[in-house]
Amino acid sequence: MEYLINHWDAEVIDGREADDAMGCWQWAHPDKSTVIVTIDKDLDMIPGYHYNPVKQKLYYVKKPDADRKFFTQVITGDTVDDVPGLPGYGPVAARKLLKPEMGWNEMLDTVRREYDKVYPYTGPEVMGEMADLVWIQREEGILWNGRKLGSNGGSEGSQPDESESDCSTTTSD
Repeated sequence: MEYLINHWDAEVIDGREADDAMGCWQWAHPDKSTVIVTIDKDLDMIPGYHYNPVKQKLYYVKKPDADRKFFTQVITGDTVDDVPGLPGYGPVAARKLLKPEMGWNEMLDTVRREYDKVYPYTGPEVMGEMADLVWIQREEGILWNGRKLGSNGGSEGSQPDESESDCSTTTSD
């Protein structure tokens, strides 16, 4: 870690997930001057350049594809992070539901309908919980639906603002 800090200006992040810090940093720099380096495919819900050091593969994730990745995970869950998603729905079902031409609101409506089918009385609450659990922040402290962390208010279902965010990081020595 010291090598990365001293030679590559790496920052140590305290008080939040490193995934969220990387997501915020890349979202705040839309000029494509950043690259997320990880083997974790969860971060593919953040638009921009990505590099997988194991596969030695550099690739670019467009915003519509990043949004689709997020909604795919809301459907399928994430076994590594112990997020169940919709029972019986896997990647094939998600691909059938989330068509490439769909925008954020269409995908949101589609996923909500599926949650309402599986959970007729609690669909919105269960879906919201799954979405909160898989979301990689694009703006510090802002959830997928525009709510602030620790807040019950906000604009449920609204797409995150694409403007440059104040996504400062906290470093520790």
